[in-house]
Amino acid sequence: MDPMRRELFMKCAGHTLWMALLLCLSACATRGDGTRPPAAAQVSGITVRVQRAAAGSDSWSIAYELPHPMHAVRFTRPGHGYRQSHWRVLEPAGLTIERRGEEDVLLAPAGSPFRTLRMEVRSYADKPEKDYQVFIPYSDGAALLYTGILGLASDGAEPPPLHVLLTPRPGERVVVAGQSSEREVRWEGAPEGTYAYFGASTAVQQGVTAVVDPGMPRHLREHIERLLPRLFAFYTQRTGSPLTFSPALFISFSPSSRSPGDINMSGGTLPGLVQLDIRLGSDRLSADDPEVSKLLSELVAHEAAHLWNSELAFHEVPGGDWMHEGGAEAFDLHALAELGAVPAEHVRKRLSDSVSECLFQLEGAPLRESSRPGKYTNYYRCGLLIFAMAEASARQANPQADIFALWGRLLRDVGPRGRYDEARLYAAFASEGVPPRTLAVIRQLVDGPNADAAPRVLEELRLLGFEPQVRDEEAPEAFRYLVARGAVRAALRQDCAAELSPSVERGAVLARGGRCQVLGEQPRIARVAGHSLPAEALAAYDTLHARCAEQGRVAVELSGQGQALQIPCDGHLARRTPYVRVGRVPFLP
Repeated sequence: MDPMRRELFMKCAGHTLWMALLLCLSACATRGDGTRPPAAAQVSGITVRVQRAAAGSDSWSIAYELPHPMHAVRFTRPGHGYRQSHWRVLEPAGLTIERRGEEDVLLAPAGSPFRTLRMEVRSYADKPEKDYQVFIPYSDGAALLYTGILGLASDGAEPPPLHVLLTPRPGERVVVAGQSSEREVRWEGAPEGTYAYFGASTAVQQGVTAVVDPGMPRHLREHIERLLPRLFAFYTQRTGSPLTFSPALFISFSPSSRSPGDINMSGGTLPGLVQLDIRLGSDRLSADDPEVSKLLSELVAHEAAHLWNSELAFHEVPGGDWMHEGGAEAFDLHALAELGAVPAEHVRKRLSDSVSECLFQLEGAPLRESSRPGKYTNYYRCGLLIFAMAEASARQANPQADIFALWGRLLRDVGPRGRYDEARLYAAFASEGVPPRTLAVIRQLVDGPNADAAPRVLEELRLLGFEPQVRDEEAPEAFRYLVARGAVRAALRQDCAAELSPSVERGAVLARGGRCQVLGEQPRIARVAGHSLPAEALAAYDTLHARCAEQGRVAVELSGQGQALQIPCDGHLARRTPYVRVGRVPFLP
C-alpha cells in the first residue's frame, strides 16, 4: 500500500473506531430511572396463510405469523363491523377483535403477548361504501378474496410487508397477479392489495390472465373470452408499449332482482388487475340483445385501458382525471370499432352524447374543477371530447396518427412507471402533430374560463371535420334527464338552502337534499315554467332562463298537486347548450 493510501486508510479506520465507540456508549447508556431505552424494532414481514374451507362451507382459515411478539396490533383497513360478526379468533385463547372508531384492533389478554394467531372467517358479500368488497362470489361457488383486508400494523408504525400464501381447495385453483395454480401460491404486493380467485374455472391466458364467471350467459362469456386476447394485443401493438407486469381480469356475474330490464355493470382497477361485476335482469339475458354486448365490451375495454394510462404510466394531478378517464374512453371506442366489436355509428353516437353532455355540465367552469359532487362525469365526457379533437387534428398533419400514437409517445417519453402531467401530455400531443390552435381550445376547456365554450368547441369540431350540427329534436333520454336535473337545480337554487342532488324518478324530478322555504323538504318537481319534466326538459330550461332574467321568479308545480307555486330564481342563469349531433368521425372509416 503506498503511503498516501495508507494514511487515508488509517484516518478512515480511526474515524470508524471512534464512531463505533460513540455508538456503543450510546447504546449502553441508561435512563435516569436505571432502565435502558428500548432497542429500535426491526421491521420485517408478516406471513399470512389463507386457505378456503372444504366444499359446502363458506368459511376461510386465516393464520398469521408476526415478526415479533406483540400485545396489540391494528388492521390497516376498516372492517365495517364484519370483523366482529364474521371473524372468529381460534388461537390464542382470549385474543379479541375490538372496534375503535373506524379501526379494528387485535388485543391480547393482559400480560400475554402473541406472535401467531389463527382465525376462521365466514364469507360476506356486502359492498361497503367507498371501499373494496372483501368476498365477491361467482355463480358456481367460486369466490374472489380481497387481500387488502389482511394487512396489520402496530400503532403509529407503517404497515410491514405482507407475505400472503394462498391455498385452494382440492380440485380448484388460485389465480392471482397473473399466476394460476392448483397448489399454494405466494403473493407479495402493494398494501392496497389485490383480488385472488379461488375456484375451478379455467383461466384465459393470452396477454391477460382472466377468469369469467361460467354463470354468465354463454354468448356473452364466449364473446368476452374471444375479445380479451385481441384487445390486449391491440393495445400493446398500437401503443408500442407492452405492459411490464402480468395483468389479471376477473368478471363475476349474477342475475339482477331490481327489474327485468336492468343492466348493472360496475368495476375498477387495482395494481395489475381489472375486476368487474355484471348483473342483468331477466329480459337482458337473450343473445338477441346487442345493447348488453356493446356495454360489456366497452366496460372491459375502458378498464383495460387504465392498465396503460394509470399504471404503466400514471399521474397525480388534482383535477386531472380527464386525462386517464377521457383517455380510456377514447381507447375503448377506437379499439372496439377497429376490432369490429361495435359499429362506427355507435362511436359517432357516443361522441355526440359526450360533446353535448360535456358542454352542458361544465356550466362555464373549468374542467379541472369537476371533482365536486355531481360533476365527476365531466372527466369522462369532456375527456373523450379532448382526445377526439387531439386525434383528429394530429391526423390532419399525419394520416397515420391516432389516439394510440398520442399515448404511445407519452408512454415512451415518461418510461415504465413514469409520472405524467398535463404539460407532458400536451407536449406529446404537439410532437404527434396537434397544432397550437387545437391545443389552445383544449387548454381553455381544462383551465377555463368556459362561459363561451360551446361556440368555440363547435367551431373547432367543424374545422377538424366532425360536421357538428345542433339537433335538439334528436336529444336522447339521457341528455333530457341531464337537462331536467339542471333545470331543477337552477330553479330551486334560491328557495332551497342545501346543495341539491336531483334525480329523475317516476316521471318527476326528486330534489334530494332540498330543504326549501316554499317547496318544503325534498320536493318532487313535476313542472317548471309550465313544462313537464323530464319529457319537456329542454323547453323547461329555456323558459326558466327567460323568466328568471325578466321577472326573477318562476312557477314550479309539485308532483300530485295541480297548483303552481311561485319561487324566486337567479336572473344570471347561463343559457342552455344544445344537443350536438356529430355528423362524422374523421379518424374512423
